Amino acid sequence: MDLPKTHLKSAKGQILILFLLVLVVGVAIVLSVASRTITDIRTTTTSDESNRAYFAAEAGIEEALQQLQSGGVVPDAASGGLKTSFPTVNTEAVTADVTPTAGSAVFVYPEDVKKDDVVQVALLEDFLGDVFDPLNLGWSGTNLDFYWSSSSDDSSAETPAVEISVVYYCPGGTCPGFPAGQSFGVSKIAFDPYTTRGPKPNNFCTNVEKAGPYTFPGESKEFYFKATVNVFQGVGNENCNGLKLDATNTKPVLARVRLLYNSTLASPVAVESPAPNPPLPLQGTVLESTGTTSSGVTRKLQVTRLYPALPALFDYVLFSGSTLSK
Repeated sequence: MDLPKTHLKSAKGQILILFLLVLVVGVAIVLSVASRTITDIRTTTTSDESNRAYFAAEAGIEEALQQLQSGGVVPDAASGGLKTSFPTVNTEAVTADVTPTAGSAVFVYPEDVKKDDVVQVALLEDFLGDVFDPLNLGWSGTNLDFYWSSSSDDSSAETPAVEISVVYYCPGGTCPGFPAGQSFGVSKIAFDPYTTRGPKPNNFCTNVEKAGPYTFPGESKEFYFKATVNVFQGVGNENCNGLKLDATNTKPVLARVRLLYNSTLASPVAVESPAPNPPLPLQGTVLESTGTTSSGVTRKLQVTRLYPALPALFDYVLFSGSTLSK
């Protein structure tokens, strides 16, 4: 029996449509797989290039730190920085540019500080120098502002207090408040935002400003407590003053800030030399290293290297009036 010609034409049309549909689906699958493969290759290549740039930047930091450790000098950005090539890892150049950490009015300590840990602030222009006399190249101001705490809570057992110690140099050993012939002395003062801390009062200064958050340009940290100290006269007439010294005869060498009571939460710390006081001396260096690959991928690392600081035990031992024994 012969089929109608119209039915044959209809069947041929359906087969053609089905064939085209299968072809389109197949092409779509092939393109999807190809696109994913290209994306994977591109991602792998980018990740590999990124790792190379990162490792090169690390190498630049390590080389700069080694130079500083051995007493060398790393060229600053104006001098072209420190450039190192790593052709074996397809990296064109690594640069380490050195900038001062605190050649300004404010020094923000790079890490939060735990209970009983100490932040040291150099007040000499050449803190690592070997010559102590004359000491006329350091900070010549009178007042310092101290900032701390990332929380505004001033009535908790964890509310941090601060103990501030200032070490002075007395030329000739004839300064008011110093024992005869003693060239170095220390003045201590403490501040507690928690004015009713118990079970016994600690007799710390209570004139703590709480108008925070205090912030500084270029810094992400916030501070909620502030205390102003005249490094030669304490804080006025409060019963918590430290050693009275004659500003004309002594020279502050360094300031040390110890955190108290914050057993679980570390606290940010900053020190400011407010106007019209001069800026703080340098506190160390910031190393910024940029690793660059031949394809143009770059990665940057930043490391802060502060001047060496005396350990926290220094405040308990070397400031003691008694003799030392092993």
